[in-house]
Amino acid sequence: MKHSLPTTLDATWFAKCRARCTQVEQAMAHWPDGIPLTAQAAREAHALGLDVVWAGMRLMTVGQQMKFILFTLRQRQPHLARADPGKARRVFLAAKEDAAWDAAWDAWDAARRSARIAARDARAAARRSARVAARDAQVEEVIRIMGLT
Repeated sequence: MKHSLPTTLDATWFAKCRARCTQVEQAMAHWPDGIPLTAQAAREAHALGLDVVWAGMRLMTVGQQMKFILFTLRQRQPHLARADPGKARRVFLAAKEDAAWDAAWDAWDAARRSARIAARDARAAARRSARVAARDAQVEEVIRIMGLT
């Protein structure tokens, strides 16, 4: 049996999904006859701040949901890249071989502290940016998986 999608998401569809919130009211105010199930409407709804992914997950087949879930899991992993642990050891050994052991150690410790702070701040900024970009990409993936035009 082929999975058939509605042509529009209207108040009846939202009621069947037990969706009662300001987003439904906002959607119905913007599209009184229902939201057309098109890529353009999905992008417009996303720009209005509506949760397109929520609706998409309720419209997808189980197979499509699995593809989307795998996409989302892959999307959230890039921040786990690891630094080169051997580099710190090489810098440490090079400084130890120099005559200025104390100065090298103090410089190393200060640089490590500064690097940690900079890395923490960069991770936080990257995560904030990634959340926004991830949601945009998720909307596009819903559109792609569902084959909306």
